Amino acid sequence: MDELALIESRLQAVNTEITADAERAEHQRDAISKLERDGQNSEAARERLAAIEASLTSHLAERLGLLVQRSKALRKSSLL
Repeated sequence: MDELALIESRLQAVNTEITADAERAEHQRDAISKLERDGQNSEAARERLAAIEASLTSHLAERLGLLVQRSKALRKSSLL
């Protein structure tokens, strides 16, 4: 598998993770709202949300890096 194909494959996987993280974050925010509406402690749920958001941030940064790598690989291949 060539460099560009590897980048594209990883980019697809990272995009899937970003979508999943975003969905988990939305679900967790809903859970926090329900806990607070019911007068329950939401500290653990907020900690989980922070972990999900950290994962999302990491995946977004990885996607940005992969997009840069893909751009460089495309320029390199067009010069060949």
